[in-house]
Amino acid sequence: MNNLKRALAITLGIAALIGFQSCSKSGRKTENPNIIYILADDLGYGDISAINDSSKIITPALDKLASNSMVFTDAHTSSSVCTPTRYGILTGRYSWRTSLKDWVVTGYGKPLIPAGRSTLANLLKQKNYTTACIGKWHLGWTWPGIEGGEKNVDFTGSIVDGPLNNGFDHFFGFSGSLDMPPYVWVENNMPTMEPNKFVDCIEPKYGWFREGVCAADFEHDEALPLITQKAVEYIDLKAKSDSAFFLYLPLPAPHLPILPTKEFKG
Repeated sequence: MNNLKRALAITLGIAALIGFQSCSKSGRKTENPNIIYILADDLGYGDISAINDSSKIITPALDKLASNSMVFTDAHTSSSVCTPTRYGILTGRYSWRTSLKDWVVTGYGKPLIPAGRSTLANLLKQKNYTTACIGKWHLGWTWPGIEGGEKNVDFTGSIVDGPLNNGFDHFFGFSGSLDMPPYVWVENNMPTMEPNKFVDCIEPKYGWFREGVCAADFEHDEALPLITQKAVEYIDLKAKSDSAFFLYLPLPAPHLPILPTKEFKG
């Protein structure tokens, strides 16, 4: 629990100034701040121009946020890849205390967070927060039928041991990374559509993803805009509520595949 409280303190450090300001403007009865935890995937320390004057990428929105916020510049990690990072953020524990000693789980991978393990979302629910995860889960869950192998997964059934079993009231996202099948959106515990096609391995240097089954409503190059849209809709909805909310927003970018939409190309 102490580890979780430390993780909560870090999260509050990121969001508290914005959160308390939004509370006072909305007139909500609670004094708890809304918390939005945005996790960028494979974003380098020097990629943000507010931190690195020599960055080749200009990030005006993040720079504006940084200029009005607290910025931490001394950071350490026990692992630099996807799954263990998420495990540490949500549980406050070292990732190597799990069965996964290196690398990551796949899109069909077993749940890494064991039943009964408290998470940041569980802790905040004790403080009367509503909680949501929108984006890339990549901590494993149990697909129905997976015990018979990947080809036997029943995409009409309900997943188990996912975000809703780990303290979140709402989830919209996908199981692994954007370069890992199955390419299926899941809302709460149910896939939004069965896979109806097989996509081949895409080979562009920065747009690469693995072959596998894919649903008709899953378009790789529209994944980031859709996640953003869902997050904004959630924030707009919960901003009208008397209770505070926690939104965990793990983005699939800028990790591969890099697939900018038309307005961002070039």
